[in-house]
Amino acid sequence: MTNDKSPLSDALQSALTALHIQDAPLLVAVSGGADSVALLLGLCDLRESLRLQLTVAHFDHALRADSAEDAQWVSQLAAGLRVPCIIGRREAGDAPHPRPLSSEYRGEGGSEMMPEESARKLRYGFLRQTAKEQGCRYLAVAHTADDQTETVLHHILRGSGLKGLGGIPPQRELDADLTLIRPLLKLRRADLLSALAAWDQTFLTDPTNVELQYTRNRIRHDLLPKLRAEFNPKVDEALERLAIQASDQQAAIEQLARQLLQKAVIDVQPDSIRFNRNEFATMPVAVIREALSLAWQQQSWPRQGLGFQHLDHLASMLVNGTPTKLSLPHGVEAACRGNLLELRKSKRN
Repeated sequence: MTNDKSPLSDALQSALTALHIQDAPLLVAVSGGADSVALLLGLCDLRESLRLQLTVAHFDHALRADSAEDAQWVSQLAAGLRVPCIIGRREAGDAPHPRPLSSEYRGEGGSEMMPEESARKLRYGFLRQTAKEQGCRYLAVAHTADDQTETVLHHILRGSGLKGLGGIPPQRELDADLTLIRPLLKLRRADLLSALAAWDQTFLTDPTNVELQYTRNRIRHDLLPKLRAEFNPKVDEALERLAIQASDQQAAIEQLARQLLQKAVIDVQPDSIRFNRNEFATMPVAVIREALSLAWQQQSWPRQGLGFQHLDHLASMLVNGTPTKLSLPHGVEAACRGNLLELRKSKRN
């Protein structure tokens, strides 16, 4: 690396300035791949001007025989940059998957592989704990514009709602004192590779990133190239615009939904919540569904299993009074009584 800032560092500085981040302890998640290595080097370029106190964190999922070599490589990289490095590793008692695996997660001969979501939970658990121990207020991860494109397309294929179409947010509160940031989200992977080449910096390549049994890899290596070649050469930009518009609209709907709840909620108990139906009469159904979803979350009831159809039926109960009763996931019962709608959770669930 030289003492001159790179175009990547300039883009990083703009992103951090927009997030009002300076003079702060910052944990950098580094896998050793091109994206995270570029993130680390770019942040090192800025640590003096922005007074950043950097710490590297690497989590070894221990799924490959040579995975410890990756951890050692990251540790040596951090040492060369004079950045402290914390290495975590999946313990033998940590199951690599929380539930029976589908064929998507089985390798050749039926060998089991870690599902992406399970791996993510273990990794982020380590990152949260490390950030707490190191006193870091921010956790930086290396998602790029390419990751955004792939995520939005994946959500479309899964039938996600408006919130899912918004893709990856540039920042998110993980805990009261820890914020996840994605300062590379507007940069393409090709931009990062160019910066690494200019720095003459090597990086690691995870062989599982090209294995097509993973949905994300099939989207990246098969579906997106076909869409670019046969349907729209600018499909990436189109998906980015869709994410921005969906995110903006979702934010507006959430704001209206919170205002609606303030007026409509009559009584809240740990196992029940009651609404004044009159407050919903003239509201758009999208706002009503979002208000119901927010109310459910505020009750700390499990969100899993509560789908679009449940929320749509509840919206109909609020506006039309029909159906008068509805059974919902996790033992929650909905009932209309005149101008009231009550959601009550059975104590047995």
